[in-house]
Amino acid sequence: MTSLDPNSARQGDPMTSQPPETGNSGAPAWLMRLNGRILFGGALVLLIVIIAVAAPLLATHDPLRVRMSGRLLPPGAEHWLGTDNNGRDIYSRILYGARVSVLVGGPWWFCPR
Repeated sequence: MTSLDPNSARQGDPMTSQPPETGNSGAPAWLMRLNGRILFGGALVLLIVIIAVAAPLLATHDPLRVRMSGRLLPPGAEHWLGTDNNGRDIYSRILYGARVSVLVGGPWWFCPR
């Protein structure tokens, strides 16, 4: 049960007229109290979006090019993660696959719940 005593109200409480407290950096206190897992997840999503946007710059080979002579090559200097059954570079396919993931999952971030 909550008390209606104004002296017991927390600073930044929406029921009071006091402004939210800020830390030394000037950021709101709620931002400073964010869970580390939230920050890690947000950073991971941001990294995937950056990789998806920069895929043409980061890819070492064409992800769709079939080269049957280079089937199932192990990781090396030319193919960083090796090749698949059709001789396609796995590293380049992962980078371009991030683009598809962002295009499919991205619009859901903006849907009302």
